[in-house]
Amino acid sequence: MICKEQYEQHSREALFELAKKVNADGVIEGEVISNHANRSQAFHQVEITSRIVDTNNLAIVATSYEQNSALIGSLNELSMQSTDEIVAELKIALAKLGAQLP
Repeated sequence: MICKEQYEQHSREALFELAKKVNADGVIEGEVISNHANRSQAFHQVEITSRIVDTNNLAIVATSYEQNSALIGSLNELSMQSTDEIVAELKIALAKLGAQLP
């Protein structure tokens, strides 16, 4: 069983252990980096990286990267736009891999 402490100390390893227990073929990992604009900084930037990883051999099967920036608008809107682009790319990758999508 995966406990909270194990996840907190070794989150990636715990994730793959859990994936194997539920017989998942792969895992989607991701990272989001964004600036936190303040009143004197109107420029927003968001970077999202995602990868599909095979749970059997930890091979990276597909990757996706989006970087968006804007001088106007909200960081939230920019994040949503980047997320939508990543999700669309992941759906294409999963379809090519033969995954059954809802």
